[in-house]
Amino acid sequence: MLNTIAITLAAIMIPTSPVNAMMPESTLSICEPTAYIQQERTATGIIHTPNGSEVNVLYPSDEVTDSTLDFYTHYFDGSGGGYSGDYTNINGETVTLKDKNIRRIGDPTTRYNGIAFAFYMYWEIDYPLDYERVACEIRDISPYLNDHSYEIVDEPKANDIVCYYSDEGILTAGVILEVAESEAGNPSGKEPFVKQLSKLKVLTKWDRFGVYEHRGDYSPYLSNFATEYVTTSVSVGVQYLRRHTHSYTQKYVADGDKYHKAYCKCGDYSVNPHIWIRGSNRQKYCEYCFYRTSGFPFLTDTLNLDYNDVDYKSLHKN
Repeated sequence: MLNTIAITLAAIMIPTSPVNAMMPESTLSICEPTAYIQQERTATGIIHTPNGSEVNVLYPSDEVTDSTLDFYTHYFDGSGGGYSGDYTNINGETVTLKDKNIRRIGDPTTRYNGIAFAFYMYWEIDYPLDYERVACEIRDISPYLNDHSYEIVDEPKANDIVCYYSDEGILTAGVILEVAESEAGNPSGKEPFVKQLSKLKVLTKWDRFGVYEHRGDYSPYLSNFATEYVTTSVSVGVQYLRRHTHSYTQKYVADGDKYHKAYCKCGDYSVNPHIWIRGSNRQKYCEYCFYRTSGFPFLTDTLNLDYNDVDYKSLHKN
């Protein structure tokens, strides 16, 4: 199943009114469902992963206008503008999130998407939210995984990233703020991944509607609450990602008679001097990589090991 240094939530909050629901007939011609997602963007650029790899980004213009601001501001929470907070989901059912303790903390905009917010903007912006400096759109998260900036984990914790996936790929991503000890008693679905989401408090951008603080399973990307104004396909699974920290203890490989390479499980390595231990027959050997001085056959020969191609983690003595 598909299954980050943090700044505090207070550091990124901006005072603003929340979000809402039933939309008047006059708004229908203005707010086309997910229309901006399909548009081609011509302004492009490059940012970098925490480990330095290039990430291609887009710089969209803001398509939330004065005439549509009330709609995107009040659609989900019914706090004003004549919106009730009730809306029709993609299954044709009347649903609401206004009583689910959701809170909008980022204004409606199309200048960035949820993936960029979770992987880049959240870690770069200061109070107040400096969208002018870092707003962008990321569509491909593979650079973050390929260079081991993040690793996939099964059990999420605070400051991890949760990625919501449909059958077609990633829909959005959010930053996990808190993880409860147990699943909620009223998850929004029966699927195991939905139940696990119910343990989380998440910060996610809901398409052009803005950034919301919400319980992980109370999301317009999940079947029960999905709306065509946010997504045309629903999440069928999630993936949890954690900022990878190098630990150079996976294996040790000799690199000449003075140094060895200490590897992290991601493949990165550091070069360190041998730590010599006196052996028999006036030989000495490295405690970590088992490189030995010339002389009679010693440990590596006795154990039938090739020190240039072996996982020494089980042999390393702390």
